[in-house]
Amino acid sequence: MQADTLKSKCTEFGIELPENFWGKMERFAELMKAHNDAAGLISPKDTENIWERHIADSLALLFFEEIPPGKVVMDFGAGGGFPGIVLAAARPGAHFVLAESVGKKVAFLKLAAAELELPNVEIFHGRAERCSLRFDIVALRATGPLTKTIPKSLKLLRPGGKTALWAGKSFVARRRYWENFLQKRHAAMEIKEYPPNWLPGRQLFMTFISKIPRQA
Repeated sequence: MQADTLKSKCTEFGIELPENFWGKMERFAELMKAHNDAAGLISPKDTENIWERHIADSLALLFFEEIPPGKVVMDFGAGGGFPGIVLAAARPGAHFVLAESVGKKVAFLKLAAAELELPNVEIFHGRAERCSLRFDIVALRATGPLTKTIPKSLKLLRPGGKTALWAGKSFVARRRYWENFLQKRHAAMEIKEYPPNWLPGRQLFMTFISKIPRQA
């Protein structure tokens, strides 16, 4: 998949994006390839498949959450900026905090945000759970052990906020386990499958996790 293919898919599936989004993503892909060896941003085998493997997948959140202006979103463990940089370019009216603890990745995120002219991006250098802000959405994509990152993400939510978890078939296959896991932490989840043919040959899901209000 390349830029033109993804642009056609976005039109087909009704995802509206700023006109300058495509140029920004072309530049982002160039930066990723140029800095990946030094910074360890994504798997080397993915550098030739950035548009499908990472950019299109990052945009999948917009099928289920519009992210209107004024919303505050955290990319928990931002790594190379998927989904944070992509979504910030897609929704310039929202504010994105990219939390990353590895210095060389932080340096890349700062470079990318500057090169792509994304004033709505803030880089938090440190462990995500130590951020003092609270968020409407916390994005979890390839963030490590979910038994640790999910509870940490829930503590970062504003009232009414939700964690958005990029999930595969293995997560859904253990749905009962995760429902019990979340119930013990006063939270619940809703699993939504990607639209057919968004990423051909791959069955992926977006899982939204919300706190259950405690009764007085």
